[in-house]
Amino acid sequence: MSIKNGKSERDLAKCMYCQTCFFSCPRSAFHWPESMDAFQVNLAHAAYAVLESFKKRKVGFLNFIQDVTPLCDCIQAGLPVVQDVGILASLDPVAIDKASIDLIDRSPVIPGSTSVKPPDILGKIHNINSLIQMQIAGKLNLGATRYRLIEILK
Repeated sequence: MSIKNGKSERDLAKCMYCQTCFFSCPRSAFHWPESMDAFQVNLAHAAYAVLESFKKRKVGFLNFIQDVTPLCDCIQAGLPVVQDVGILASLDPVAIDKASIDLIDRSPVIPGSTSVKPPDILGKIHNINSLIQMQIAGKLNLGATRYRLIEILK
């Protein structure tokens, strides 16, 4: 990071876009250049572009709902918000993400970790609507927010 013309600037040759600088800067020098809604729309479109390179139904998805923290787990993310839920598997990326959000909301909140309540615990922590990305992905025919949960082991 450096300051040029009074603004913070990334060293693009070294930046991995992990956003550690965004979350860890004590002076909040970084901010999202656009709204979080637009960021989520862009994420759905990026997922669409990646999945278009694979043959249909030849991609599986796993979500590990463990150590769910308030921030991204690629940085110092804080203490877990809910108890570990488990591992989900699906051929539908939208359904697995919706099931993950729903299961997090149904899990007991760890006392002292957050004051927010369901629905959409993670969305409320970040002041966003977690469904935006899933709704756009659905419109792009990546999957559906409807799902059937089958418990294999408890």
